[in-house]
Amino acid sequence: MKRIIFLCFLIVSLTNGFAQQDSTPYDYPIKPGTAEWKNFKSGDEMAAACNIPYTVLNNLNTQALVVTCLNYPLFNEILAANNLQAGFSALTDGFNGFKKLLNRTDAGKELLLKYQSLNPKI
Repeated sequence: MKRIIFLCFLIVSLTNGFAQQDSTPYDYPIKPGTAEWKNFKSGDEMAAACNIPYTVLNNLNTQALVVTCLNYPLFNEILAANNLQAGFSALTDGFNGFKKLLNRTDAGKELLLKYQSLNPKI
C-alpha cells in the first residue's frame, strides 16, 4: 500500500513539474486609445492596468513572455528617463512581466531569436 501511495505521489509530482506552459502571448485587456484607457487619471493607474495577472504570468512560456513584454503598452516609457538603463530599470520596477522575464534562464536565447526574426527594413 505504501508503495502505491508513493508511486501516485511521484507521478503527480513529475507531471506537475512538466506542465505545459502557454505559448500564447498575453493580450492586454486595456490598451492605449480605448475608452477605458482614456479614463485613467495617472500613469500609476495605467501601469497597474498593464500588470499581468500572476495566474497568467506564471503559465507563459518564455517565448510568449518575450512577445508580451515587447507589446507592453507603456514600453515607450523607456525613453522618458535620462538614459535607456534608467528607463529599463523604471519599466522593470513597474511591470511584473519584465521582472519575470529577467528571472528566466532562457530569456537571452528567446530574446535573440526574436531579434533575429525582426525585419529592420519595415
